[in-house]
Amino acid sequence: MSPKSQEQHSPFGMEDKAGQSTDAPEQVKAPVKRDEEPLVYKRVKFYPKTDKNQPDNVTLSLNGVTLLIQRDKEIVLSNAFLALADHATYAQFRHSQGEGRKEVARIRLYPYQVISDATEKEFMEMRATGARRQEEARLRDEVVQKIA
Repeated sequence: MSPKSQEQHSPFGMEDKAGQSTDAPEQVKAPVKRDEEPLVYKRVKFYPKTDKNQPDNVTLSLNGVTLLIQRDKEIVLSNAFLALADHATYAQFRHSQGEGRKEVARIRLYPYQVISDATEKEFMEMRATGARRQEEARLRDEVVQKIA
């Protein structure tokens, strides 16, 4: 065996052939934190659905928070939720003789129009209003089911 293959490596430093540590650090470094973008809020409007197969509402989920968004109404969203809408796409293909199937575009599932800047306060107020309406609708449905 070559001397190089006999060397052992530890997660804390290099060990020589005899297993003696040569340069163990005194402390382990903390994990590097990724710089996150600050939240920016925008007033947007999701376009109406273009065919019967699209859902009536836009559903975006991030870190356990799910927003059910009506199309064709002005709402306030953060850049984190807008990034989800931007990445929700599907491939459009073109078929041609000799070339076969070729991707020609990526189509957004939830296209939207940015109307203006907004604030976190506006976002939180709209979110609270939406949550209250959703809860009221759920309670109405429960009452209807009990009656039926």
